[in-house]
Amino acid sequence: MELTYYYDESLCDDGSWILFNILTGKIITISEYLHDILYDKKLDLLSDFEKKTLTDTGFLVESHDIEVRNLTEQFKTMKFNSENFVVTILTNMNCNLGCKYCHENGLMDHTILTDEKINKINQWIEKQIASRKYKSVMLYFYGGEPTLNMRAVERIATFTTKLGMQYGFKHNYSMATNATLLNDELVNQLVKADVVDLQVTLDGPPSIHDFRKPNLDGSGTFDIILNNVLKYYNRINFTIRANVDKNNYEYIPKLLDIIKEKELYKKVYFYLDLVSATHNNNEYCTNNVLTTLEEMTSITYLWKEQINRGIPLHGKNVIEGLCGNLSNSNITISSSGEFYICPGLCGIKQANLGNLDDGYNVTYNQLLSTEVWTNCKCCKYFPMCAGGCRAQAFMHNGSCFACYCKKSYYDKVVMEYIKYKYGKSNLH
Repeated sequence: MELTYYYDESLCDDGSWILFNILTGKIITISEYLHDILYDKKLDLLSDFEKKTLTDTGFLVESHDIEVRNLTEQFKTMKFNSENFVVTILTNMNCNLGCKYCHENGLMDHTILTDEKINKINQWIEKQIASRKYKSVMLYFYGGEPTLNMRAVERIATFTTKLGMQYGFKHNYSMATNATLLNDELVNQLVKADVVDLQVTLDGPPSIHDFRKPNLDGSGTFDIILNNVLKYYNRINFTIRANVDKNNYEYIPKLLDIIKEKELYKKVYFYLDLVSATHNNNEYCTNNVLTTLEEMTSITYLWKEQINRGIPLHGKNVIEGLCGNLSNSNITISSSGEFYICPGLCGIKQANLGNLDDGYNVTYNQLLSTEVWTNCKCCKYFPMCAGGCRAQAFMHNGSCFACYCKKSYYDKVVMEYIKYKYGKSNLH
């Protein structure tokens, strides 16, 4: 038996240790004595009960070679996923806001999914489903602002639902929206089309948010978004993300006060995210993105502020897993009908995987044949990273097929997240 590669640990004030199994998700606390046994690899000193507990939770494995091989095979299987089909659809490249950090600045070419393109998307989706017999299908509507082309949303979602009745798969439809255009009629349209999971953003208290995410005429959007969430959360499942950078970092606690005051955390899924650099050299992002390790790991302070207000932590962008965009069952379709690795890489030639008319190209085959995690297999964060984000790999390494390593970041934040989220008193 060997101690797994895939765990992290943290020393507590009372001398005990928290162990987090990154592969199984199990969390335990152990004594300093037991920790010394594991650290010194004196496993023969373990009692039968301790061996069983550590084996059942995945901390003791038969051998490193076997666990690496099994996890690698698991990721390979996920790349050629035949159960879950995920399609991100950019309904148009128009937007009614002028967000400072928009990664699509320069790409807003006003293209829109026409009826002809909508029909082609529906035909393409049906062809994929008919050939693969998926168990579930997820459509993720994106933009621009996707609600500016509700015709595309309704027609594609409704058509896919009918396919579900024919082929017997489950479905889930979601949307990234600024939520400023929501009204009774539009919400009725979304609910009828079963697009009931919306992701929106609030980036600070009103004055800060309104600077970062104004309407095109410069007017604010905070109150509009908040009021729409409060009005429609009983009909729509909202996820609220707060994008964090140098511009708003110090004001996030004031946003958390609002989240607490309005009891939004009881009504929606809320999480913090770091703004990333963009491929279009957005000047705002260049000047404001948290880039140094010290800057990026300062998010742990905001987690503490969140927990102190009774707002639960959620693991988005902390405990991630295989980038779904490495799978042959995960594709982004732009408003011009082009295939891309992900929405964050639309417009990038290297990330173009073909189009609706001609099908997949050689880059698609390269994506599936490349194992970006080749040098990551013995890293403890391999199960939650597997080579990292494709968009950030392109931004930092100039290649969509390179590894984007966040180990130094994870070393600083993973166990802090575990301790804040669960609290030592809740661990076993």
